[in-house]
Amino acid sequence: IEAPSLRERREDIPALADHFIRRFAVETGKRVGSATPDTMALLRAHDWPGNVRQLENAVYRAVVLADGPVLQ
Repeated sequence: IEAPSLRERREDIPALADHFIRRFAVETGKRVGSATPDTMALLRAHDWPGNVRQLENAVYRAVVLADGPVLQ
């Protein structure tokens, strides 16, 4: 099975990030529901050398540190 790296399929990043935001909000008890368009643009612009796991870890840390309902 060949899976392209995340930097080769940037169009998947918003859906993955939204999934991780919802999942980690439930797991941590936070009321985070989404990310701002600017935040999504930053996530899409990153090269993600660690692929999906690196994105997952970044979103987890952002949710844990979030002060409001939207990641900024």
